[in-house]
Amino acid sequence: MSDRLPQLCRELIELAEGFHGPFPSDEVTIIWQLTGLPIDDFIPDFSSFRAVVYPSSLRIRELLDKPRDAIVSRRAYLDKSFLDWFPQYTTFVAAVSKEEAPRLYERIQLFEMMRKMLIEAIDLRLSELP
Repeated sequence: MSDRLPQLCRELIELAEGFHGPFPSDEVTIIWQLTGLPIDDFIPDFSSFRAVVYPSSLRIRELLDKPRDAIVSRRAYLDKSFLDWFPQYTTFVAAVSKEEAPRLYERIQLFEMMRKMLIEAIDLRLSELP
């Protein structure tokens, strides 16, 4: 096993375990009021993305113990960022700032960082498998 992989797994689990609190829907409303951009489905769409990234991070060790096909399948989903899956929110997400919506900004940044770490962990694991 790669020296980096156990450390990466620990970091992902710590990030996932440290994640808490309700979704900052009030901050979504603030950004919507500032921009006027249509965001009717932003919260459910972000939640569907989160529903893959969060449990994958929390249970990264279990994911990496699955058969190669299952790992490759998860990797394929994670290959796309939230904005790749939902490009209609590109302008809205660009308007989210640390000053105007700090919790929403942090949430978006956290899940993107976790997604990239998951890809790295999966790639390391796949490089070890036949």
